[in-house]
Amino acid sequence: MSSTQIPDASLPPAKPPVFRSVARAYSDLRAALTAMPDMLLVGLIASCAYVAVEIALGLSPTADESLSTGVLLASTVISLVWNFFITPIFIAIHRFVVLGEITPRYRLAPSEPRFLMFFGWTVVLSLAGTVPTLLGMRPEAGGFLAALGAILMILFFIVSVRMIILFPAIAVDAPGADWPNAYADSRGNFWRIFGIILLTMLPLLMGGLLAAAILGEGSRILKVIWSLIGLFGGALGVTASSRLYQALARRLQTPVRT
Repeated sequence: MSSTQIPDASLPPAKPPVFRSVARAYSDLRAALTAMPDMLLVGLIASCAYVAVEIALGLSPTADESLSTGVLLASTVISLVWNFFITPIFIAIHRFVVLGEITPRYRLAPSEPRFLMFFGWTVVLSLAGTVPTLLGMRPEAGGFLAALGAILMILFFIVSVRMIILFPAIAVDAPGADWPNAYADSRGNFWRIFGIILLTMLPLLMGGLLAAAILGEGSRILKVIWSLIGLFGGALGVTASSRLYQALARRLQTPVRT
């Protein structure tokens, strides 16, 4: 694959076409996994291990069970452990799409600044998404906490969409890779970014819902399917956000002034 140049930060940002961006996310992922099969193998192993731990600990309540605080927190921790091992894969895919760089083998390097920043922001957003549920989306929550949880969830949704191009910026060591620049570069493109990500994920989500209808919510096979959907959905989010970064990033590519 030929190297893709990062656009000149002095030029105005492009408006990525929605449907072409969705199609390109799939073609980019296919190319990345073909060029780096070791990444796919490690991702599959990590996802199967994730399911095994969830089943062993009973962390997947059925549809008629309430989501307890303990189950929610334990599921969040297990998810973050999964993300810890998946982070090198997502970084490698970002660098493949943006830079044309092939990472020859999986390497877990948690002490590297790139890894620490990428995974650190994953932790921040994961915890920020858990807080609204803890506050007000459980059955025993009162009206005030329920309203507060809903407001916080909406704010989290908006911020997370606006910050999605921060992750490719971190992965390629962009000089201005921080959250204010990501938020500024995505200004005016919220619905476009959201539409691209939603349409990219939609086939996988529909497949998961169809599998749930056929297999039933308590099926262990369904848990494996959802885990694989999480893996490939995350990887598609990586390829889509990489192209969004190429189209929108300007401040992210500008060195931080000291």
